Amino acid sequence: MVSRSVHFSVQELNDIAQRYLPRKVLSDFNGLRIQAGGSVESPVQELHTSHEPIAEIVSLTFDGVRQMRQAGLDPSVAQAAINLVVDEAIEVLHLWQEHIQELGRQAFAKLQEERTAANPQDEAVYQAYALRRWPQFEQLLNAGRSLPEILLTVTDRKDCRVLREGYPAWYQMKYGLKGFDAAVADMHKQVDEVEQRFMSGAEKRIAARWQEIEVGLQRMQAAFSQALTAIAHCRDHEPSRTPIPLWMPSPEGENVVWVN
Repeated sequence: MVSRSVHFSVQELNDIAQRYLPRKVLSDFNGLRIQAGGSVESPVQELHTSHEPIAEIVSLTFDGVRQMRQAGLDPSVAQAAINLVVDEAIEVLHLWQEHIQELGRQAFAKLQEERTAANPQDEAVYQAYALRRWPQFEQLLNAGRSLPEILLTVTDRKDCRVLREGYPAWYQMKYGLKGFDAAVADMHKQVDEVEQRFMSGAEKRIAARWQEIEVGLQRMQAAFSQALTAIAHCRDHEPSRTPIPLWMPSPEGENVVWVN
């Protein structure tokens, strides 16, 4: 009697693998999925702990993949199960990336409201001021005066907004796109430093929180990339036993979460 090997389709393997998936891991993934779709009362506070679910997703993936490798399953079934765990982890991870970005938008909107309340402006008055003031700044720039020199002449806070709005277009017209991004970023940094002189204590606190959130969101994007790489690596390799750093500033300063 001749034995013949049985070949299953991908769907058939997935159906078989579904019976052996780690239920606790899948349940925890589902809890994180639900959590990512929920609303929050304090987006700023929520951002301070948003590194935790990313770390948990990585940890759950490692646990689920190890369970499947050690379950004594047929290799093709084990691989199908691992792929299902990894697919679920990546889907939940993307949901959290979207959730964190939405938290950032909500946090900035809230801070903008606080910023406007702390420094109310009459837009008509500002526009009239800008029409008069920008040509003066433009004349100085065309005469070769540097931005630091011009900022020494600033005596009214409205000048800061005038420069922020006028300088990018002036630079692009004069120099094109060469060095544009760096020049505009440097301009914002210098103008922000000058504007500090005109700010109240409340405004300075709002500005500090704004910067903290900007830095935090940048680091969360780096953490997301690290987590995605670590999870995808599990398809064909043993989960890493080297701790993975996931960065996010905490209220007390920088914080590193290690996923082992």
